[in-house]
Amino acid sequence: MNEREIFTAACLLEDPELRASFLATVCAGDAARLQRIESLLRASENSGDFIGRSNRALHHLAVDVQNEENPNDGERESASFVSSKEIATPGILQPGTQIGPYQIQQLLGEGGMGVVYAAKQSEPVRRQVALKILRPGDNSRNVLARFEQERHALSMMEHSGIARILDAGSTVDGLPYFVMELVKGIPINQYCDQENLSPQERLQLFIPVCEAVQHAHQKGIIHRDLKPSNILIALYDGKPVSKVIDFGVAKAIGPRLSDTTIYTEIGSVVGTLEYMAPEQAELNNLDIDTRADIYSLGVVLYELLTGSPPFSRQQLRSAAFDEMLRIIREVEPPKPSTKVSSSAEAASVAAHRKLEPKQLAKALSGDLDWVVMKSLAKERTHRYQTVGEFAADIDRFLNVEPVAAGPPSYAYRAKRFLKRNKVLSIATLIALFAVFAGVIATSIGMFQARVALAGERSALKEKTEALQAEEKSRAEAELANQKTLQALDSLTGSFTARWMSQQNELSDADRKFLKDILVFYEEASKTNSGTKNSKHIRVAGLHKTANLHTVLGNSHEALEIYQLAARFYQELSKEFPNMPEYIDGESRCLRPIARILAKQGNRQASEHSFRRAIELLTGLVNSGSAPPATHIEHIESLTDFASLLHQHGKNSEAEKVFQQAEDAFQKNKDELPNPAQRQSLYASMLQSRCYFFRELGRLKEAIADGQTAIELHTALIGSGVDRAQT
Repeated sequence: MNEREIFTAACLLEDPELRASFLATVCAGDAARLQRIESLLRASENSGDFIGRSNRALHHLAVDVQNEENPNDGERESASFVSSKEIATPGILQPGTQIGPYQIQQLLGEGGMGVVYAAKQSEPVRRQVALKILRPGDNSRNVLARFEQERHALSMMEHSGIARILDAGSTVDGLPYFVMELVKGIPINQYCDQENLSPQERLQLFIPVCEAVQHAHQKGIIHRDLKPSNILIALYDGKPVSKVIDFGVAKAIGPRLSDTTIYTEIGSVVGTLEYMAPEQAELNNLDIDTRADIYSLGVVLYELLTGSPPFSRQQLRSAAFDEMLRIIREVEPPKPSTKVSSSAEAASVAAHRKLEPKQLAKALSGDLDWVVMKSLAKERTHRYQTVGEFAADIDRFLNVEPVAAGPPSYAYRAKRFLKRNKVLSIATLIALFAVFAGVIATSIGMFQARVALAGERSALKEKTEALQAEEKSRAEAELANQKTLQALDSLTGSFTARWMSQQNELSDADRKFLKDILVFYEEASKTNSGTKNSKHIRVAGLHKTANLHTVLGNSHEALEIYQLAARFYQELSKEFPNMPEYIDGESRCLRPIARILAKQGNRQASEHSFRRAIELLTGLVNSGSAPPATHIEHIESLTDFASLLHQHGKNSEAEKVFQQAEDAFQKNKDELPNPAQRQSLYASMLQSRCYFFRELGRLKEAIADGQTAIELHTALIGSGVDRAQT
């Protein structure tokens, strides 16, 4: 950059710290140049007309520079880029001022680029327009020439979400101005907070913005300066409509990103550094493409969801100039959910979104984190490649479909399917029951018909047939119940149960869904025809009912039903001693019973239930035919029991039980064929024992267990294993 360009950029940097940082960067190693420019800046500041004075100083600076380079042609060369007529500052114009065919009516706002007015056009048509007069800092002729290059493409943009640029020219003082469609609205972030829109409502309002920008990109126009103040929301017939303004202006003001223009652009749009794509913060000739707009839209969405951009103005402006650019280029921003969780203003931000802080962080985690962070990728090849792809992923989220930015695992997609089709799933269950009820009704009808037709047969034969029909009816009813439970188990499979159990808080829709399923399990638990199959259905229904009550937080109801199920499992074990699944079922009831009793303060009963569960599980494990799930239940029960004993002050016995868990794992770890499952189980046991040793003051042993647990968890994370799958 030559001294004229440095001086021009410095004049436009109003913040003293930002200006000093800029000068220190571009004048590094040249104290004489720095002293000359600072002297001119001080002279300019002492004038009441700062910008006008700056241009006079710039004129003399240009003469000095050219005289140094070409002593014989200084005046002629300087006149080639500084008009002999000084450019005046665009002071606030009074209503009634005429600029070409436009009459100023009122001031709409001021910014780093210029001043915007509401104006009335008198010819060739009469209409209200917005007129933006740019601040000095670039040659008016060059600005208008670049705008003319864009005019054809701009004229092709016909979209309801884009405020059209109608005209361009220059004032009598030589200042460029643009005439745009007048939009009587407010910035999108202000509107969303003013109306306290939920995250979903903000996303719905954001999608039309993406569609408007996509339309411009298809016409070959890049905005380059997308930010909330350039996305206005106006009410039409009482409905909010988004309008993107200033398309084409950024291109006209700065045709390329180079050593000459980067500082001018930053200076002329002060406050938009936080929306700038990383490739725009490079001091080179790197071309800017549509993906820069995608990044800026990602920052806008980030702010709509969290209340602030990834890097705040205060954070950027507190750094040196080159450090600001480095942050934009290299520093990864926090995920939206992390930003909300760590914000000191979390309560206020969440209130504007009609949520509690924890609810907002939970709503943003997962899909929305993935979508936003993909749009903010530092490498533009890792972002969405079109704004249309960005909008499509947001639409998928709103429709509870898997997002392209998320992990394509089966469990993730299945979870999204279940959330999207809760009503359909319940309707399917109801339909299944209707079919099964029809089967039973048909069977009864057939039985009655046979009895009627067999009236002439002997009483013995009638009695035999009646008994056979009754037995068949019972068998069909049990089969129907069994199929119903299978359908329910398929719907609420293992991965869904894990998903629900890991939620911090159930939504109202989740709670209703679980309660609807609970009704069916309660009906199944009432089956009691006396057969083995009937008893199995009944106890399975009780166990599922207790599990659902636990998820719903109904601990009192869950305790009673778990205890009833445990008694039934115990009776079945005695009646069918060769069926180990009934012993396993009793142990799986006793463990949650122990936990609930512990929470209720009933220590003795809690310990008794744990001892009984471990006794049953130890017998199954020692039999040599226990499945992997039983081994896991055994080790987890020992770990939980040891922690409970520690809470009760029985540290000596607790240490022995921890050792039993360690021995059981080492002895039977080969029975767990899933390596990730094996690592997760052992890491959890070591983590619990680490806390135990730490509280006893045995730090060496605590550190040893803790380090091993961390290594195992790190290995799991590094392998990309979903914790829910382990």
